[in-house]
Amino acid sequence: MALCTTIFWFGQADLLNESFTNAQFPPPGWDTLRSDTIMGNWYQYNYTGPSGPDSFHARLRVYDAADTLRTGWSCLKTTDLDLAMSPGTESLFFWYRFSQDVNNLGPDDTMFIDITNNDSTWYDLLKFGQGTDTNVWQIASFDLSPYDSFDNARIRFHYEDRPNDSLNQWNCNFWLDSVRVTNTGGSIIMPIAQAFEDLDSNYIPDRLNSSVTITGVVTAPPGVFADIEAYIQDSTGGICLFGDFNDPLVYGDSIIATGTVDQYQGKNELTNFTYSILQYSAAIPEPIDINANTLNTEIYEGMLVRMKISYIDALIFEGNTNYNAWDTLDVPFIVRIDSYTDIPGSIAPLDTFTLIGIKGQYTYSMPPDDGYQLMPRATSDFSHLFEQVIYDIAEVQCPGTDGVTSKYVDSTVTVEGMITGPNYIFTSGSPSFYIQDSTGGVNIYDMGGDQSFLDHIDSLGARIRVVGTVTEYNGLTEVAHGYGWFLQMDTVPLPKRLGSNRFLTESMEGLLIEFRGIVKTPPYKTGDGFNIDVLNGEAGMTVRFTTASLINPLSIKKDDERIFTGIVGQYDSEEPYTSGYQVLLRFDDDIRIPGYDSASAQPIMDISGPKTFIPGIGEQAEIMINAPVSHRLDLTIHDMNFRCVKTLYSGAGGAHTLYWDGKNDYARPCKIGIYLLNLKATAPDGTSKSVRQLIVIGTQF
Repeated sequence: MALCTTIFWFGQADLLNESFTNAQFPPPGWDTLRSDTIMGNWYQYNYTGPSGPDSFHARLRVYDAADTLRTGWSCLKTTDLDLAMSPGTESLFFWYRFSQDVNNLGPDDTMFIDITNNDSTWYDLLKFGQGTDTNVWQIASFDLSPYDSFDNARIRFHYEDRPNDSLNQWNCNFWLDSVRVTNTGGSIIMPIAQAFEDLDSNYIPDRLNSSVTITGVVTAPPGVFADIEAYIQDSTGGICLFGDFNDPLVYGDSIIATGTVDQYQGKNELTNFTYSILQYSAAIPEPIDINANTLNTEIYEGMLVRMKISYIDALIFEGNTNYNAWDTLDVPFIVRIDSYTDIPGSIAPLDTFTLIGIKGQYTYSMPPDDGYQLMPRATSDFSHLFEQVIYDIAEVQCPGTDGVTSKYVDSTVTVEGMITGPNYIFTSGSPSFYIQDSTGGVNIYDMGGDQSFLDHIDSLGARIRVVGTVTEYNGLTEVAHGYGWFLQMDTVPLPKRLGSNRFLTESMEGLLIEFRGIVKTPPYKTGDGFNIDVLNGEAGMTVRFTTASLINPLSIKKDDERIFTGIVGQYDSEEPYTSGYQVLLRFDDDIRIPGYDSASAQPIMDISGPKTFIPGIGEQAEIMINAPVSHRLDLTIHDMNFRCVKTLYSGAGGAHTLYWDGKNDYARPCKIGIYLLNLKATAPDGTSKSVRQLIVIGTQF
């Protein structure tokens, strides 16, 4: 095949633009001729598979498996063109491909593209002989300036067939699309490889700082690596366009661009450019299969390549990060993950995989002969990634055989929940915050993410997803050293009410809780914060806050009764990490003075929290009753035979909060089962009214 490597272009003033999408074929003014009926005619075809500029094109069978000795010719001629009328010079463009996976023509067959001014004398422009350009759409182009005086020009696609008994059994077609003759004005269009060639082998383009015009198909549009960066590729090479993109570009746009040959940190670029779109939805070039030895050289820079990787030194991909990788020959190279892509936060494959990407370069060396990188554009460039499963937080918190350390310690997990403890309260330098789902809560530590993630780690109720490693720090379970995403704003989980006399336990770690307690020691300084010793009924516990909470330690006095809201944390520096549980306050309103409700007009009874409680693990039922102060209240508890097992209250009306520990009047544990709470309110006139509710004593399995 012989192709001219330079053409001309000016303003896209089309003298001819035919895509064969109309029903009429040949198009108006065009002709299709053949030597005899043995030869096939050109015809319109609608191809539903992978196509070039569009699904319609002109097609000709250039080899017939049923008649290998066929001889003749078939041609398709354009309408008349007045090349002399328009100023400047003209160029011919067209898309073509052959539909066979071996040599596309016999040794004596030829596809001629020629031109005439009188329909009798023809001048060769291009010709295609035997070659391997098959199954891939390509753009052919030719400078028509030698024919600028032609005022009655026609261009012909002329195939001459010879006996082809050496070809195989398959038919072979020539496909033609988007034939354009365009006024050019004089800018030389070069193949990308020629525009950026380095004949003196100093790793710097010979045309550095010169203006060139190139064409290519977009393989990475703006926004993949940066808003001011895109990559295009033709059949000879690929290049980075660096600058402003006024018109949107997407994958598969075929463009023409004029700009300055430039280089930055070893990477060749076209800068200060202008561009126009030639065609939408063109076929994106197939990636070139290479190995690490090739990637670590200058060849194929800017082009789409594909590599088989045996190992990459990564767990969770982070943005703007280089990773060491090794191909199947155990040769090392660099994979670059850009923060603009959707790759950060993905877990790297643990086995051999295939990766597609743009071959880039970034180096400070002179000459710039190293720093080559494989740059994937999206997660879809990976043959596969490690599949992420979102775990319930309670599952991640579940202890292993020692009863306290998570069974997932040192494992990579993905969890999702709403922020209950913002970063600005709990950070000690590295990001640190708490999230909670419907099953539990956990600390998130040293987590990277995009800007949206970082903007929301101080926002209560922000729904966050993170992938990281389960670690233990002084007894506290963390999901750490990974990557996170902000999903949306959501509702902050309500605190779980802790019953009276209940201690803090491992199962509560990371949860937002609330309880009523008595201050036994005023705040005392420990580390960068303050601790308070508090009694929850008879159960002692530690409440902690830092200066970031804006809580005034002088406002908390010994024997104050307060309602505390906070997150259950842990700090135990010694194995087996079975102590050191704390309630971590976040804000100044996490400490409240209890509100004592006024008496109600009617008798009321309410069970705070679940109606099932487990006395065997220290749980108590919290029961609130209320009635006019003039009434007498009697709260009794009955088994299902209506036998009274416990008189919980007998006294004046008003608001009361009571606790039942599951024991009867003889301080013996009641059996597991259903019980009836019976509140009787007796008025001064002797009339009474009762309110009843069921409650359940459960057990732990």
